[in-house]
Amino acid sequence: MRTLPRLLAVTTAPGRSAPVPAAPATDLGADGTAALVLRPHDHACREPDALDLRERVLTGKGLAELSAPFGAAAAADGAVTVAADWLGLRHLYGVQGDGWAAAGTSARELARLAGRGLDREALGVYRLVGHFLDQDTAFRGVKKLRPGHSWTLSEGRLVENEIPPGDFRAERVPSADEAVREMAGILREAMERCLDLFPDAVFQLSGGLDSRLLLAAVPPSRRAGLGALTLEAPDSGDGRVAAALARRYGMRRDVIDLAELGRLGPAETHRLVVGTALSREQVLSPLHLGMLEWVEGRTSDAPRISGLGGELSRGMYYPMQRRRPAVERKAVERLARWRIFSLDPVAAGCLDAEFARESEATALDRLQHVFAGFGGDWLSATDAYYYRQRYHRVIGHRSPRPAPSTRASTRCCTRGSWRSPRRCRRTPSAARGSTRGSSRRWTPSWRRCRWTRACGRPR
Repeated sequence: MRTLPRLLAVTTAPGRSAPVPAAPATDLGADGTAALVLRPHDHACREPDALDLRERVLTGKGLAELSAPFGAAAAADGAVTVAADWLGLRHLYGVQGDGWAAAGTSARELARLAGRGLDREALGVYRLVGHFLDQDTAFRGVKKLRPGHSWTLSEGRLVENEIPPGDFRAERVPSADEAVREMAGILREAMERCLDLFPDAVFQLSGGLDSRLLLAAVPPSRRAGLGALTLEAPDSGDGRVAAALARRYGMRRDVIDLAELGRLGPAETHRLVVGTALSREQVLSPLHLGMLEWVEGRTSDAPRISGLGGELSRGMYYPMQRRRPAVERKAVERLARWRIFSLDPVAAGCLDAEFARESEATALDRLQHVFAGFGGDWLSATDAYYYRQRYHRVIGHRSPRPAPSTRASTRCCTRGSWRSPRRCRRTPSAARGSTRGSSRRWTPSWRRCRWTRACGRPR
């Protein structure tokens, strides 16, 4: 099966023409099919062959069972279909022109093709929120493919299709006890299967709660000798926890010392940050992504087992939030100024004063609109914001084979194989079920404590 790091597909209406791209459109080959991630697989780690993948992309059937990140393209009868995973971690972009349309892996390339300029409103939101919202990109009219959807390019049109959900139904919420048993079973089964298929896999052991929960699902007899990787920062206590766990279970642990980043010179740092910003489509902080790019240059090509996915299990916990029966504008603004805007903002002093003022008002207005669209109670809306808006933007634009606390998938999806056992479609419904019967709002540590006991706490 071919894996392509770049995709550009263009369609024109009869009798019309499209702009000429700087680089040729992608040739999908004789079989008309290509993966846009390395070694796509389902939640049981089974890898579809080219014919199976082609059938899934063209019909949509079975796509929901493929693990994120996933992306692929298939051509048939003069049309091209591009599809991404149910979480939207593999970022694909599209643009509709006059009598033509295009889709691909680079928003910047599509903007150049269509002659589209910067989207001032989207960049204003990005300046404070740290990522784009909904289908926005940095460019006017260039949009991101929605999670759980595909596009068909035919006769100059870009048509969006919803991917059939398969056996997954969001409304099927188990009881709390059933949810804990189900999730523990998912983790145990996935970890054993993954180690069977990839005995050389490296466990991303940050020492944090997410990776510890995953380690609890590894049978005790299989922990000794298991390769592990830790990013270690001088101001973090997680590294000490990871070291203690590795010693206790006889794991082979490699450490990447982030303090070495401080020894990079200004010119080298500038090249790293600018190169990363260009290769990662200007999404998220290039300083943060540059650090990940630096880390990737110090790792092996072995498949990695990632603890990433805890956010699917716990939403986003904000302390001191009162229960409210509905979303209130005052609560959204307070949350935005206290937490959302504080994560990774661009300081107003670095910007044109008018744009800085304008972007703050724009970002608040967009967040009000987003939260109002969730419906339901306030605490559920804070979870929905992370799950529907932040997760696929932030997680989906890090590196696919990164170090433990910071990872994800964009163009690097084609450079390594990444296994995250909790990125299963049953996870959100099981997570919702594990709150049933609780008289209080769950916290990350409380929920994961239940699951860790169910999996078998590492001792």
